[in-house]
Amino acid sequence: MRTARTLGLILGLTATLAAGAALADPPPFPPGAQARETALLAHASPQLRQWVRDEGRREGGGGTQASATQAVREHFGPSMGSADVDGLAFLVLMEACRQSQQDLEQLAAEIKADNAAKQHLRQTLQQGPSARLPCRPGQPCGKTDPMGDDALPKQMRLQRALDHYDAEMQTLSNMLKKASDTNAGVSQNLK
Repeated sequence: MRTARTLGLILGLTATLAAGAALADPPPFPPGAQARETALLAHASPQLRQWVRDEGRREGGGGTQASATQAVREHFGPSMGSADVDGLAFLVLMEACRQSQQDLEQLAAEIKADNAAKQHLRQTLQQGPSARLPCRPGQPCGKTDPMGDDALPKQMRLQRALDHYDAEMQTLSNMLKKASDTNAGVSQNLK
């Protein structure tokens, strides 16, 4: 399932970039994730919400359940119950996923702008040898590769960002399953 989701993200993003469009709708969160987030945040103080946002931004682009759990324990101390720690770690990872989505959108916009500049350069080059080549910002004219040599690193950053995003989404899905299994076990024990 993870490979299929990653492939879907890559194909969707590639098609979006090829079409020259921005990322319209980020891939949805796992089923039940937003409902759980809403329930967990229902009684959260503004300070707690701010901490979750800040920690999620810090974790973004590579947050794991272990790192989120550690951050919760370090901030709130060891006296917190495991259910509370898991809930806060879940909220941090939700915010980290949002940060990763923003990072993907920013990278996609950069690549889109680069592609537009390259298309403009191709059109300029087709006008013939008398056409004046544009210079890249911050570099003297005649000292740059007109097609740009930074496309590959951006594509690698995009791939890395997609991998991190996919891992975060998989972690959210696993955390939801664990919470569901725990709730089912408690319900079964009460019967």
